[in-house]
Amino acid sequence: MQLAVALLAMAWTARSDVDCFDVQYSADTVTTSAGNQLVEIALLDEMHFEFDVVINSFPTGWASVFHCGSTDSIRTPGFWLHPESDVAGHQFEGFHISFSTLSNTNAWINPGPELVTGQSYHVELDVTQSSFVVTIDDVVRYENYAYAAHNTYDSLPCYSGDPWYDAADVVITNLVISSPAECSVDCSALDLDTFLSSCSSNYDDLVAGIGTNSGNVGTNSYNIEENSQKIVTLTSANAALSARIEENSQNTVTLISANVADIAANAEDIGTNSGNVGTNSDNIEENSQNIVSFVTLAAANAADIKANAEDIA
Repeated sequence: MQLAVALLAMAWTARSDVDCFDVQYSADTVTTSAGNQLVEIALLDEMHFEFDVVINSFPTGWASVFHCGSTDSIRTPGFWLHPESDVAGHQFEGFHISFSTLSNTNAWINPGPELVTGQSYHVELDVTQSSFVVTIDDVVRYENYAYAAHNTYDSLPCYSGDPWYDAADVVITNLVISSPAECSVDCSALDLDTFLSSCSSNYDDLVAGIGTNSGNVGTNSYNIEENSQKIVTLTSANAALSARIEENSQNTVTLISANVADIAANAEDIGTNSGNVGTNSDNIEENSQNIVSFVTLAAANAADIKANAEDIA
């Protein structure tokens, strides 16, 4: 699975490969001068601009680096330097970048960082009818995915140094202006390089699904591990309880065995006492009869005793 995720991630990354873009203009090196027109392009709904630039010196006022637009108010896009472009934290730190929208011809940003002379900067700008992203030296310095829409043009001049400002003292290399194009590649082909560079967008949903499932697998693995630990704990507790029950059972048997003789002796004593009770009952009955006989005899002799008493008198 990890290999599949890696391959599909690579494919997604490669979706913007130039094989699927129409390169409207490219140049290895261009110099700047006021009004130096490079090309006329079709400005479409989605555009990509990139170049490397080295600053030789900073201007005393606004200075044009690169600008596409037939007038100063059409800035799609426009890049300028300012005297404070090299001052960290200044309002105009870094490149001053503008991309006109339908509602604002001078929508601008200064995303930083502060610039220095003699250093090469790699600049990329990607724009659609709803997004605007600026990347400098492979770091996204600005991104807006609710950016206002822009006008499109069938033909628009691009300058390295526009006619309305002084030209910046810079050297531009590796300039590329491109826009999306339909891939005509057969995506059923088994050529991996072609697939990765041209057909990967067909599998965006699959990549997202794999990412989601990978996250679920990770969560489930954690839950399984946690439950396994709980099962081990419960098994240990159950074993301890079983041992305790076994021990108590043995103690019960031992106690019963130890008391059997006493129980038997007590049973015999109870039997003996029961016999004695029976004998005593017979004696009581016999004595009761003797008492009755004595009382009867005493009553019979009472008259004689009285007569003898009178004679004696």
